[in-house]
Amino acid sequence: MDAAFRTWAMPAEAASVALARCRVTSLLREEGWGTRAVDDVTLMTSELVTNALEHARTPFTVTVELTADRVRVEIRDGETAQPVTALAPSATDIGGRGLLFVATLSDQWGVQPALGGKSVWFERTPDRE
Repeated sequence: MDAAFRTWAMPAEAASVALARCRVTSLLREEGWGTRAVDDVTLMTSELVTNALEHARTPFTVTVELTADRVRVEIRDGETAQPVTALAPSATDIGGRGLLFVATLSDQWGVQPALGGKSVWFERTPDRE
């Protein structure tokens, strides 16, 4: 497998969640990633894009760097505030679980401040099937 690098500019609208999910899923499937890994990466992408829409409310980019042994997905938005991870959302909380999903399903994740915003990223290997 050759390395793949894709970046998509996305508008700050709800339809961007499904579009980002579709693009990332298609790329991983084209490269032969297994169903479980594709599902996990798709969920994490959806969570980070949703966070960008709900909290930044700015256009954003989705960048995927794919090699034979890992994928890195990065969401860059125009909000400088760092995301907050709720350590234990209550059973009645509507939100607050997305970054917990990312922390659990990824091999690593983080936040990188950027000029005029931030990037939230995760990495995942295909061999966790």
